[in-house]
Amino acid sequence: MPELLNPLVDAVFNCQDVEASPLRKVYSSLHDIPFILLVPPTFALWYYDDRNTKFPLHELCHSPEFVSSHILTRYSGKDNKPIDTDLSRLRAVREAKFCTFNGKIINGLFSKQSLYTTDGFSFRSTRRILKYETLDHFQNYLQGSSTFILIYIDQPLIDTNRLLKCEDLDCFPNLTINTTPSTRSLANLSSAEVPPQRNPLLNSMIHAQYNWKFRAVFQNYRKEITQSESMLIPGFRKTIDKIYDGLDNSFHTIPTIRQLIQEYVEQNVYDDVWQVLINRNNAEGEKEKQSESSDIFRFISLDQLDTDFYKAKFSKFYLKDIVQLEKNISKATKSFENLSVTHTYVEKCRVLVETLQILSKPVKRVGGYQVPITADTLVSLFILLIKRTKMKNIRCHLYYLQNFHQDENSIKFGLLGYAISTLEAVICYLETIETDKERLDCIEKNDANLEEFLTLLTRSKCVSNEGLDLSKYSHNFRYRNGDGNSTLSLCIINFKNDIFFELLSENYESYFAFEDLLEDQTTEGTTLLMQSLQHSNHEITEYLTDIMLKNSTEEELYYYCGKRDKYKRNIGHYICGQQTLLQKIGKYIKWDSKDCTGQTPLCVIFRSYDQAFYDVMVETSFAIAVEWYSTVKNSKFCFRDHTDSKGNTLLHIIKCNISFLLQSPDVDINKVNSQGLSPLTNNAMYDRGENVEALLKDPRLIFSSFDFLKQYPNTKSAPILSHYCLDNEAPFRNIIASHFDFRISNKRSVVLTSRSKEDAQELIGSEAFELKNLKALFRLLLKQHPFTFFPLEELLDELSVVEKTASSRSLMKSSFCSKVLKKLTYCLDSMVEMELLPTAALQSVALLERHIAKEKVTVDEEKLKRRSKDKKMQPESIGTITTFLKYILESLLKLKGTIIELRKFSILSKLKSKDISESKNIVCTLGAEVSSKKIGRAMVRYSTIDNKFLGEQSFDLLVFQIHFFESCLSSIINSIDHLLHLKIPEWWKCYGQLLELSKEDPSVLARESDHKQTPNASNNVGTSTTDHTSGMGVLGTFIEGKRIKNQERTRAAISDLQRRLKLLDNEIDTNNTLVVIEYCIFINFQSKFIHSAMLEKWVKLNINLLKKSLLDSKEKRIRKEAVRSKASDNS
Repeated sequence: MPELLNPLVDAVFNCQDVEASPLRKVYSSLHDIPFILLVPPTFALWYYDDRNTKFPLHELCHSPEFVSSHILTRYSGKDNKPIDTDLSRLRAVREAKFCTFNGKIINGLFSKQSLYTTDGFSFRSTRRILKYETLDHFQNYLQGSSTFILIYIDQPLIDTNRLLKCEDLDCFPNLTINTTPSTRSLANLSSAEVPPQRNPLLNSMIHAQYNWKFRAVFQNYRKEITQSESMLIPGFRKTIDKIYDGLDNSFHTIPTIRQLIQEYVEQNVYDDVWQVLINRNNAEGEKEKQSESSDIFRFISLDQLDTDFYKAKFSKFYLKDIVQLEKNISKATKSFENLSVTHTYVEKCRVLVETLQILSKPVKRVGGYQVPITADTLVSLFILLIKRTKMKNIRCHLYYLQNFHQDENSIKFGLLGYAISTLEAVICYLETIETDKERLDCIEKNDANLEEFLTLLTRSKCVSNEGLDLSKYSHNFRYRNGDGNSTLSLCIINFKNDIFFELLSENYESYFAFEDLLEDQTTEGTTLLMQSLQHSNHEITEYLTDIMLKNSTEEELYYYCGKRDKYKRNIGHYICGQQTLLQKIGKYIKWDSKDCTGQTPLCVIFRSYDQAFYDVMVETSFAIAVEWYSTVKNSKFCFRDHTDSKGNTLLHIIKCNISFLLQSPDVDINKVNSQGLSPLTNNAMYDRGENVEALLKDPRLIFSSFDFLKQYPNTKSAPILSHYCLDNEAPFRNIIASHFDFRISNKRSVVLTSRSKEDAQELIGSEAFELKNLKALFRLLLKQHPFTFFPLEELLDELSVVEKTASSRSLMKSSFCSKVLKKLTYCLDSMVEMELLPTAALQSVALLERHIAKEKVTVDEEKLKRRSKDKKMQPESIGTITTFLKYILESLLKLKGTIIELRKFSILSKLKSKDISESKNIVCTLGAEVSSKKIGRAMVRYSTIDNKFLGEQSFDLLVFQIHFFESCLSSIINSIDHLLHLKIPEWWKCYGQLLELSKEDPSVLARESDHKQTPNASNNVGTSTTDHTSGMGVLGTFIEGKRIKNQERTRAAISDLQRRLKLLDNEIDTNNTLVVIEYCIFINFQSKFIHSAMLEKWVKLNINLLKKSLLDSKEKRIRKEAVRSKASDNS
C-alpha cells in the first residue's frame, strides 16, 4: 500500500506491519473502539522538529504518547459515552468535553470552531478547527467503526515553544507554521480587521495597585477645578508630575513616558475637564452666540464661497473640479464629526489633521495636472465644513487643543499648528460676522432667495409651475447641497421635469453646458442618468439619453456609461426594466464591471425578478453583453466574470428561460456557489421547474442533487428531480428512496419513486410509505428467502434507529440518514431487478399491504409443504452437497478478496487525490515565500495544474457501491458457511453415533426395522419375553432384565438420533436448495451489478468530471492569454 502524505493519518490508518510497529499496543486497544483523530497540518508535521526530543514531528507520529494525545476515544464527564462517529451529529453539538486515548481532557467549542487543551496537558492553548472529514476504514486492525472522523487543526497538540523550524526552511525566513494558501497575512487585512493593541505600559498602569495608588491624585484634581477654573491647566500639569513621581524608576527610562502618562490622566479626568469647559463657555455667552448665528448660512454651498473654482468666464469653469471638491468635503465632514467623540488630546489632533489633509487634497485634471488648494480656499472650505456639521462647543475643542498640549511647539509650528490656527481663524470669522450688520443682512437676503428657490424645486409635483420666471433665481443655479445634488439633480429627484427642461433650454445654456451634464455627480458618484433611473423618472431618462447620443462621441459615451458610484455601480446596474434604454446605450455599458457585492450589470438584471418583460430583458442584455465582449474586449463571453461574491453564476440566479444560456459551450453548469449549491440545486430550491428540466436534459450535468432531496423534499421541483434521480442514482433505474418525510406527526415515512409499465407505456410515480410497512415487507422477504444475500437484517436495524430518532431536522442532515436512503435504494432496486419483488407492490400503500397479506399466505403454505416432506439423506448425497458448497464457497471467498482489495484501492485513491492537492498547496506556499521570483513563479504555476480527474466525488460513489456489494457477498458466504460448517458436521456426528450404536446391538436395528414394518411387534416381543423368562430362575431373570433395559436404552438413543437425522435431512436438503437458488440469483446479480451499476455509472461520472476539468482548464488558458495580451498592449 502507498504511504499517505500526512504522517499522522498514515501512522494510524495505514500501517503495513502491525506487529512490528511501535504503535502495536495502540492498535490493539483501539481494535473495537470508535474514535476521532485530530490531524495537525501536513506542512507542520513534515517541516518542524520537537525542540525537546530533537526528533522531527513526522517521526513523533510513530510515538504512542504523541499519537494518543491526538485520538479522542470518549466523551468526558458523568456519562463517559463512546465517541459518535456520525459527523453531522457531532457538528450539531455546540460544546463537548472529550477524553484522549492517554487520558487527557480537551474541550471542544464547535460553535467557535475551537478546541482547548485542559487537564493532563502541560500547557493551556487553543487550537483552531480548520475542517472536518470522514475516512472509510480499509485496514483490518481497526474495526471499531466503518468510518472515522478526522478533525483538522491548525497546530499539533504540543507546546508551541517546542516547535522548531527544520533546516530545510532556512531559505524561507517569513514562513510560519500557520502559513497556508488560504491564510491571509496581516498585511492584507484592513484596519478594521486588525484588533486594537494597547501599550503594555498602559496595561500595567491600569493594574489595580496603580489605580488605588493614584485615585487620591485624581480626586484632588477634580476638587481643584471645581473650586477654581484657573487650576484647569496648572492642576493638569501638576497631576501628570505627581503620577510620574509615583511610578517605579524602571518606567522613567521609557522615552515617551510623559505622553503615556498624559493619556492615562485624560482617560480618568476628561469628563470633569470637559464639563468645566462647557460651563465656562456658557457663562461667557457662547450659547447665545451660537443660537443667534445658527440660522446663518443655512443653505451654504460651494458657489457662495470665495474660491478660485467658480470662474467668471465660462471657458475656465470645470464642474468636474467642483464634484471632486464636494467628495473631499463629504469625507472631511465625516472625519470632523468624530471630534465630538474624542477624549484625549492625541485623538483630537488626529481628527483635526486628518480633516485638514482631506480638504487640502489637490484637484486632479486630465493629463495629470493638479490644482492646489490655496490657504484662502482652505479657510472657506473649513467654514462650509463647520456649518454643515453643526457641531456644538467647537470653541471648547479649540481651547483643549491650544492648552492641553504635550509639546508647546507642536501647536505653533508644523501641520498641527497650521490646522489649529486655521480652525481658530474660521471660528473668529464666524463670530465677527454677527457684528457686521450690513453683511449679515446680505447673507440673510441670499438665504431667503435660495430657500424660495429650493422650495420651488422640492414642493409637491402636483403644483403647477406655469408662467414661472426662473431668471430671478439665476444666481442660485449653481447651488449644490451637502450630498452634492445640483439643481438638476433636485429636479430629477422631485419630478420637476418642466423646470428641468427649462433649465436646459437655450435661455440658460451659459449655466448648464452639455459638458457639465456629463460631469455632474453627487458625493456618492451618482450621475444624472443614474438618478433618473433610481427614481424611475422615465421622461428625463429618455431626454438625457437622446441628448447624449446626439451630442457625444463614442469615447465620451463609453466614459460616461462606465462611471461608477459609491457602490461601484455603473449605468448598467440601474437599467433594469428599461428595455428601450438598454437597446440604445447597451453597447456602451461596461458589462464586466462588478459592484461592491460582486455583481455585474448582467447579474443585477438577471436578479431583478419583478421587472416588466423579464424574459426579453434577460435575453437582450445577454446578447448585448456577448457583442460587447466581441467588439470591445475582442474575446468570447466569459461566464466566470459574472460570478458574484457568493459564488452565484448566471445559471444560479436566472428566474426562467435558462435554455439560451445553456446553448453556450463554455458555460459551467456544475459550478457550485459558496454554499456548495450547484445551479440545478439552487433552481430546484426556488421551484424553478422550467430551469430544472432544462438543466437535467443537458449532457454536461454532473448530477449531485440526491442529497438536496433530503434537505428540501417538499419543493415543487422534487418530483422532477426524483425522476432524474431514478435514472442516475438507482443502480438499475427501477426505484429510489429519495427522502424521509416527517410532516405527519408520530409517523416516519420514506418517499419512494418507482418506474412501471402499463400497456407498453412507462409510468413514473412517487409515494410515501410508512417505515413500519417497509419493515413488514422486509420481514416477509426474509421468510421467503431466509438465505437472501441482500442485507435486509442490517436495513431493519437501521430503519428502527430512524423510527426512534426524535428530531427530524437532525435526521435530515445526518450522514447516517444518507447512508440508510442509499442502502434502501440499492436493496429495493436490486430486488426488483432480480424479480424478487414486483414493482407494482411499491406503486401505492394499498398495493403494498395487499402484496404483504397475499405473500404471507404463500409463505405459510410453503412451510407446511416443507414440514410434510420426508427426505432421506445418504452419506453420498451429503458428500456431493459438501463438495459443491466448498467449491462455490472457495470461488466466493476469492471474489471477496478481490473486492476487498478494490475497496482499499478506491479509498486510497481518494486519499491520494487529496494528497496531490495538498502537496500542490504546499508547493504554492513555498513558491510565494521563495526569494527568487523566477523559481517562485514556476512553483506557483505548477500548483495551478488541474487534477480534478482524481476527484473525490467519483471515488465516493465507487466506495459505496463496493461496500454494498461486499455486504451482499458476505451475506451469502455466511449462509454457505453456516450450512457447510455447522449443519453438515452436525449430520455427520449424528450419523456416526447411530453407526456406533448399531455395532453394539445389531438386533436392535433389525427389530426397529421390523417395528416399522409391523406395528404390533412390540406386543409380540413383550409376550415372548414373558414366556421366555417364565422358565428361568432368579439369577436368569435378573440378567435377562438387565439385558432388556440396555436394549431399551439403546433403542431410545437410536430413536432420538433417527429423529434428529430426519430433521437434519429435511433442513439440509431444504437449505441446500435455497442456497443454490440464492447463489444462482447472486451470480446473475453480480454480473449485472458490476457491469451496469458500478462500472457504467462510475465511468459516466468520471467522463463528466473530465469534461468539466477540461472546460476549467480551457477557461484558465483563455484568461491567461487575455492577461498576456493586455500586458503586451500596455507595454
